[in-house]
Amino acid sequence: MARNSNELRDFINELRSDFSKELKITDVFITLDQLTSYKLPKGVFQQQQII
Repeated sequence: MARNSNELRDFINELRSDFSKELKITDVFITLDQLTSYKLPKGVFQQQQII
């Protein structure tokens, strides 16, 4: 739907102006999936034994 927050804001404002009488937007929740090629080194989250 939108590639960035500015595009999303523009879309919501246009939607509000076109359908102001029929549509009431009160809350907007954005789910962000961040894909990265960065990988943590092996063993970073391994538990250590306490002696």
